[in-house]
Amino acid sequence: MGMSNRLLRPRATGFSPKNISSLELWLDASDSATITSSSSAVSEWRDKSSSARVFSQSTANNRPTLTTNVIGGKSALRFDGANDVLVSTANAGALILPSTLFIVGNKATNTGDGGLLTHQKTGEDSYNSDSMYCITTNSNAAGIRVLGGTSTTLFPGVQASTAVLGSFIMSLTISTNSGILRNLTAGVSNTDSSFTFSATPSNNGLALGVIATWNGAAITYIHYLTGDIAEVIGYSKALSASEASQVGAYLAKKYGLTLA
Repeated sequence: MGMSNRLLRPRATGFSPKNISSLELWLDASDSATITSSSSAVSEWRDKSSSARVFSQSTANNRPTLTTNVIGGKSALRFDGANDVLVSTANAGALILPSTLFIVGNKATNTGDGGLLTHQKTGEDSYNSDSMYCITTNSNAAGIRVLGGTSTTLFPGVQASTAVLGSFIMSLTISTNSGILRNLTAGVSNTDSSFTFSATPSNNGLALGVIATWNGAAITYIHYLTGDIAEVIGYSKALSASEASQVGAYLAKKYGLTLA
């Protein structure tokens, strides 16, 4: 009698972001199959979720650099703080409300504000918009803040009591009128319920490595990131505490970081 095919089939082990429903965005610099580069200059970074967004840059001089052994021995995209940016033109609507985002990054020098992820929308400024956001490191190095909503600053930011340089894992959960921003590796968080976000989906996309603003005629970029982005995970729902804990633990283990 032959052995059952079921017994021969390898068992799935470990956690994957896909284990949680509503995965809308997953960028992973450690997966070389998702990156197109020439001499380490990245022209495309492809989404591993079913949304299959493509973040791209057609201008050679504006491409981030795929850099090895950045965080926990894993690769990351290095943004030069001058003009590097990757843009996805796919509809970002599902990542507006409600949503939960995680970003693994690194900042080696205290160089002021630098955009990590921006939802860019034609006709609306990220500093004062009811349907977009931008996540940025601030001048306190590992401090992280979110701009958007009906006020200039959605969150004043989360950071250690002193400037902390190095690698971080952050998470952001937003709904129509509340949100929680956490720096998981610094063990600090900020909750805000004083703003309002519109649930109207946007037909505009997302940008990595900058803050996107509207100058009255076109989308422009400011506050280019001097630092690294290793992974971005986004869900089109507010994760439960258990789900968020699973994602945080997965990222901490993967990158050799300690959750505070």
